[in-house]
Amino acid sequence: MKKFFTISEFADLRDININSLRYYERIGILTPAYTDPQTKYRYYSDEQLIQLDIIKLAVDLEIPLKTLKSYFKNGALDNITLFEDSKALAITKIKEMQNRIASINYALYMFEDCEKYLNNELYTRTIKKRTLMVKECENDLSNVKAVSRTTTAVMKYAKSKNIPLVFPMGIMILYKADTVKYYVCFHTAIEVENGELNAICLPEAEFECIKKKCSVSEYRTVAESTFNCSEGTIVLAFAVPNKDNADNLIEFQTVRL
Repeated sequence: MKKFFTISEFADLRDININSLRYYERIGILTPAYTDPQTKYRYYSDEQLIQLDIIKLAVDLEIPLKTLKSYFKNGALDNITLFEDSKALAITKIKEMQNRIASINYALYMFEDCEKYLNNELYTRTIKKRTLMVKECENDLSNVKAVSRTTTAVMKYAKSKNIPLVFPMGIMILYKADTVKYYVCFHTAIEVENGELNAICLPEAEFECIKKKCSVSEYRTVAESTFNCSEGTIVLAFAVPNKDNADNLIEFQTVRL
């Protein structure tokens, strides 16, 4: 057996775990050159180091190992296709990271700007143009389960469309001529076209605001006892961080369209 490496020796040559080699064998991308029929010990050949290097390359390029077989044609690796696919994956991941950074920066902007103002006092705040992902709630805000289901629906839809949401979620209350509508809403740091779950764009405007401690079911009461909620009024409510560690501190933002 001098021409073969034991599984431990073979793994050490490329500094990988022997369990990884067993996994590669299990999915059919690197089978031992020889398996002792009595001891069941696995042995690998020097030539198989090339295959192992290809597997390690695929791991580095984040190519799913279960698809690695498809890159071999007549036993030879299709290098061009492998690298083209890895490039496409890298571009997608870069975009995802850029969207994530944009979402974090937007959340920081909203939080830091909000911290300038005292709790329980009215103030006017200029908020720059923003895009919201919204979906109407099944019932009013007293039905916590319905609000949670709507929140989940928005999150699933955004994930399916690769739309990065800015947390925390919020509630939008829209006052129409003869009714009041409730929506779950999330900021997003990118432009979004109108779709199944409406994406709305709010222009830069001065919002009348107040920060209060309250629960979701109390949002409408707080809004109507604080602001003039006439027809065309939009009330947005978002949880905000606070230095006093108070739970359920909400910033209410109000504007008329």
